[in-house]
Amino acid sequence: MSELISELELLRNNLVKMATLAEENVNLAIKSLQERDADIAKTVLINEEEVNNCEIQLDDKAIEILALFQPLTEDLRFITMAMHITKDLERIGDHAVNIAKKSITLLDHPPINDLSELTKMGYGASKMVNQSIKAFIRGDKKLSLDVCEMDNEIDDAEVALSKELINLMKADSTNIDSCKSLVLIVKDIERIADLATNIAEDTYYIKTGNIIKHGHKF
Repeated sequence: MSELISELELLRNNLVKMATLAEENVNLAIKSLQERDADIAKTVLINEEEVNNCEIQLDDKAIEILALFQPLTEDLRFITMAMHITKDLERIGDHAVNIAKKSITLLDHPPINDLSELTKMGYGASKMVNQSIKAFIRGDKKLSLDVCEMDNEIDDAEVALSKELINLMKADSTNIDSCKSLVLIVKDIERIADLATNIAEDTYYIKTGNIIKHGHKF
């Protein structure tokens, strides 16, 4: 195994570690909301520091590989996109923190009866993170496109849930504070799905050299 291949494998493994942490934080944030558990939410806040450290380490490693080996074609695209992906994963971690913080705030208000569709949307976005990283590691073009398709379901859920929460606020003013926080959580989840889609689009570019945005190839 050449030194470049060995370094790329290390970069890939570290990226998987960061993605696993980010995905876990999303799941914990949604669970803290679902179970109204402040301790779970606080775990997300603690874990975020490790996600941020992973970003710094990955960027440093990618720059080192570029400087030492001056890779070409697909290897160069892989390293460049890996740096993009670390930024997306860090932002996914930020949105998980936002959800966790709002979950804690919601403990000061009576619970909204049914959050099943919201939590379903949250776990769906988490699955997209998982699948987008799998596509990246495997170089799986089809899985990349599948993730992009999944984003449409999340977008539809965002519209439906936002309308439902607004209607709850109109129907009962005592719901306003809770529903405002939940609307923001819905938006955080939608952004997590968008960032997972970015990773899938980057994967497709690495394997084909073609750019896809919003389901279209360029």
